[in-house]
Amino acid sequence: MGDYDEAKQILLSITQKNPEHSEAWFELAFCYDLLEEFEESIRCYDTHLSLEPFDYEGWFNRGIVFSRIGLLTKAIDSYDYAITIKEKFFSAYYNKGNALAALGRLLDAVECYTDAITINNKDFQVWNNLGNVYEELSMYKEAIACFTKVISLNPEHTESYFSRGSCYESLEQYRKALGDYEKALSLNNTNVEFWLAKADTEFHLGRQRESLVSYNMILKLDPSHSEAWFSYGEALAEFGFHQEALKAYNQAIELTPEWSEPYYSRGKVLLLLQKFSEAKSSFHSSFLIDDSKKNLFNSDFPDLTDFIEILNLPIH
Repeated sequence: MGDYDEAKQILLSITQKNPEHSEAWFELAFCYDLLEEFEESIRCYDTHLSLEPFDYEGWFNRGIVFSRIGLLTKAIDSYDYAITIKEKFFSAYYNKGNALAALGRLLDAVECYTDAITINNKDFQVWNNLGNVYEELSMYKEAIACFTKVISLNPEHTESYFSRGSCYESLEQYRKALGDYEKALSLNNTNVEFWLAKADTEFHLGRQRESLVSYNMILKLDPSHSEAWFSYGEALAEFGFHQEALKAYNQAIELTPEWSEPYYSRGKVLLLLQKFSEAKSSFHSSFLIDDSKKNLFNSDFPDLTDFIEILNLPIH
């Protein structure tokens, strides 16, 4: 950053000698931004824009600085000024869409990304961000179309394969989802999130051996991944490996003791193994963390009223 500090001093000298030097104020604002002195950067952009109010790049850069410090509404206002001055300003639409998405204004973000695409439909990142917003809106078919476009523009874009797979999974198109997860892993085989998605999908497809291998791979990459231990336990229990499932649930509980799911699932397996006292304790722990698990127990075991009374399980 030494060069920017030196440049800042030179530009400060210029603006002191000539306060009307708009270009110097612009460059000084840029230096402050790179030096992460954001308030000074905004002040300099404001001075520059008071001298050059129709400079769309100045408004755009001002918006970027506001975005960096989380003042997204002010950032959007700046991007709007830039767009008013330069109607077909792709980057302004793109960055405005990002700010809108971050604010949760998802439909507005869709409109903004769409405007950006009408200007430049070859930028894969805007297609990706539009797909992410559609996915968040549960508009999975639209999201899939966007991620497919990203892949056509950038076949090595790993996240788009994963995101498209997630959309296929949400639509219960598990084979297509698995294909995308496998492609994502072929590009990055150490990503735990990708492996977990693959394992869960293999589990849904009833592919016992493959899912267990995938869960084991996750635990080799990240032995402290409590969600993976829990999902591994669910698969083991489903496939009849009850003792191994209990070990997996215990690992999940040890790693995340405030999570109710492993206690509940462990209780179900212990009940199946007729270890009633241990099952009672596990269910009780689950209920203490999440009271709604009592209703789930009633739904899962509607015929166990006598058993409940014997154990005095606190489910009513």
